[in-house]
Amino acid sequence: MESGSLQAERYISFTMQDIHYILTGEPNIEQTPAMTKYLSFYSELMKDPLNFAVGLLPCARLWVWLAENLKTPPNNAYYTWKKENMDGNPEEDYEALLNKHLDTDEKVKKTNTIFHKQMQNEHDFFYSS
Repeated sequence: MESGSLQAERYISFTMQDIHYILTGEPNIEQTPAMTKYLSFYSELMKDPLNFAVGLLPCARLWVWLAENLKTPPNNAYYTWKKENMDGNPEEDYEALLNKHLDTDEKVKKTNTIFHKQMQNEHDFFYSS
């Protein structure tokens, strides 16, 4: 808000929403179609641990990219998040797991499809927000 990126009215609205969530214990969030698609795809991926791990990789990569590209001063509310996420290396974190279990062309093809679908879901989710 201080840098002008968040208007005061929106800040107040977000704050009131957060207070409501704290007082009622659960948010009343109506899912957008992109949210529904994103969450249902994750639910499907959770049936297989390897597919679920592959489905998490786009998010992990996106967080690092966002943190590295976020232009925010130290007094911004997102500065701590930025600093905690900008030096990650998700490919390195996932490499041993993927190399161990992606031992056939069929598995590689399937997980490549999962990765691309989930990256699209990440895009659609952010675009709809």
